[in-house]
Amino acid sequence: MDDDLGDSRPASLGYGGKIVPGDFRTAGSIWVADGSLVRVKVYTDGDRQVDLRVLKPDSAGAKSTVEGDHAAQGPTSNTEPLVLEFTADREGYHQLSARLSDGGEVPTRAYVKAEYQAPKQSNLF
Repeated sequence: MDDDLGDSRPASLGYGGKIVPGDFRTAGSIWVADGSLVRVKVYTDGDRQVDLRVLKPDSAGAKSTVEGDHAAQGPTSNTEPLVLEFTADREGYHQLSARLSDGGEVPTRAYVKAEYQAPKQSNLF
């Protein structure tokens, strides 16, 4: 995630761009199979404290901001990622986002890696 990738303007939808304190920046979405293991890693340029969040989909699999989330907070760098692991409790779009935890940190590039299983078949799309 960097300012030359995605939509980094303050009045934008918040996709891409460097991660900043306060506001979550969306890295993307993944379509995950129900009951499968999901592992999300975030790396940053230099040592940082990061909040990593994965928003759950609604019951139809659509993107949602009100169905709850999985979250992790902690240190990350360009060599040691912050890792979030969970078992998906429903199939659908899981939205990946991150922000800097410390309000005094300057915006930085982030690299988000997701390992997950997509469903072999789906009745949701």
